[in-house]
Amino acid sequence: MPGWWEGLQTRVAAWLPSVEAPGHPGCYRLARVALHPRSIDATSLALDLRQMLGLPGDPAGALDFFDACQDPATGFYHEPHRDELDAGVPRIHEMSGTYFGYQVGAVLLALDRAPRHPFAFYEPLRPAGALERYLRENMPWQRAPMGAGNMCDHGATMMRANARFFDPSWHEMLLRMRGWLDAAQDPATGLWGDEAPQGKNGLVQAGYHLMRGLHFHDDAPPAWCERITDTTLASLAECSVFQDGQGEACHDMDHFVVLERMLRFTNGYREADIRAACERRLQQLRHLHREDGAFSFESQGSITNHNRHEVTAGLPQSDLVGTVFFLETVLRQLRVLGLPVAWGSSVTHGVPH
Repeated sequence: MPGWWEGLQTRVAAWLPSVEAPGHPGCYRLARVALHPRSIDATSLALDLRQMLGLPGDPAGALDFFDACQDPATGFYHEPHRDELDAGVPRIHEMSGTYFGYQVGAVLLALDRAPRHPFAFYEPLRPAGALERYLRENMPWQRAPMGAGNMCDHGATMMRANARFFDPSWHEMLLRMRGWLDAAQDPATGLWGDEAPQGKNGLVQAGYHLMRGLHFHDDAPPAWCERITDTTLASLAECSVFQDGQGEACHDMDHFVVLERMLRFTNGYREADIRAACERRLQQLRHLHREDGAFSFESQGSITNHNRHEVTAGLPQSDLVGTVFFLETVLRQLRVLGLPVAWGSSVTHGVPH
């Protein structure tokens, strides 16, 4: 009997035109019913999804949109509706711009197309000790390790773009970041940050992002891969979202990308346990696949808030975030199980190997 995922790429490709942005060629909205007519978030994820599915197309309209939304002072990207964010809290705007800088930067790296401006935000971190101080003091390893790990991925991705398109010496910054993270890794969990505030789940999500942008991108195993496997499997057992009919795309993707990479890096440590987890969750994800052909971020409906913006009303419809994330999840599960997969990895949230 064929698996429920067979032909999934065709069903997703048929859904994708439903989220095109009318009147804005090459641009997208996050879901068929969304709160904004087009967005940086949706358009960058749609370009990513198109390459995952091998769909041809001219990205010119999307690239023009990106260029128009880039801040020349920092290099970050901001939504046309950025005024929705509280102007009295500059940190919110910084974090939003950081996320979109990473997501657009990853797409531009895949397209081999330079951004209009360098990512200048990180320029002050180039003197000796400045980057290391930023990693230590500006990232919430003890309060919210998930956010700290995200920031590492975001910064590393934009530094890669700077190195590719503007100045190769930015590669040194990536080596310095890796060096600091190697020294900060916890041998007990294999991951980074304090477990108390967000549990093992927070550690796994932090580890997924920082390893994705640094170790996974360079196909370089981190230390303590066996402990990372143990912590990730323990997190799977603890999280209630990993049940039949339940889910949130971020949890699934983070855990199964990490498990697939650790299995590869360790040449089979706890392979039977990882295979069993993949088999069980792969069958459960059938119930999260929507009738419209794709996936919503949450089992209840489309994503309501992403990167600090309110984006949809959470209707039972697919959205671009959930679709990219769940396709990446299923891809990792199928690879662990040795089964063929008919689409490619995400450039924004997957692994280029």
